[in-house]
Amino acid sequence: MANIDDINYDELVNGASKIASLANDMQNSIKQAFQKMDTMRDVWFGQSYDNFVTAVNLQVVPLNKLFEVLVSDIPHEIAAKAKSYAASQQTTVGASFGEQTAIVLTEISKTNKGAELRFKTDQVTSAQQEIKSCFDKATESAESAKQIAGDLAPVWQSISGDTNIVELQLGFSRVIAGNRGLTSLLDGAITQQSNTIETIEGIANTVEAAKNAVSDGIDSAGDAINSFIDKAGEMANQTWKNLTGQN
Repeated sequence: MANIDDINYDELVNGASKIASLANDMQNSIKQAFQKMDTMRDVWFGQSYDNFVTAVNLQVVPLNKLFEVLVSDIPHEIAAKAKSYAASQQTTVGASFGEQTAIVLTEISKTNKGAELRFKTDQVTSAQQEIKSCFDKATESAESAKQIAGDLAPVWQSISGDTNIVELQLGFSRVIAGNRGLTSLLDGAITQQSNTIETIEGIANTVEAAKNAVSDGIDSAGDAINSFIDKAGEMANQTWKNLTGQN
């Protein structure tokens, strides 16, 4: 037989409402991050950006499903059941539940400018920080909502045999992990792009220096230098093709 120490139905409804509100803040922050990643094309486009977008878009469907569950479905179900349980005890719940609606993320469009490249470092870095800030805010909201769910768990388990609270906690954990993964993906893509550009610039500078040496009349080493220039030029050309996706 179940051992029920204390049940506060108002607390359950209030908790469900807070979870829904925090989950709403979470999804809106993630949406802002996606919008900022989409507008980043103004300062960064080309194959490298498109590759990054492809990886980000893989998270759209899972996030949309999580939003529906965490923002709307489970909080609403907990509040509705709490009111029903209260009614079965011939009492009413004074707390109100604030309904929230899950948003729908859409995929970020590719630039399809594989043979072109734009990468304005300062502006990209600024956008990067804004995006990371959005994900940080989303994570804070998810962690707070997860904590509230944990606080409700003992009371909820005493009157309900379902797994709603566990599902909430797991769902928020998935969002938190996803935020960290997308932030890491962003950092990695930008770092790789910056390093590749620095490599190309380094090769270009070396080639230019070698050309100057040849033009200064170092005849005895002319063949060797010209050979180096040809190889370095080929390397730079291939690196650029890999960078931009140009075949």
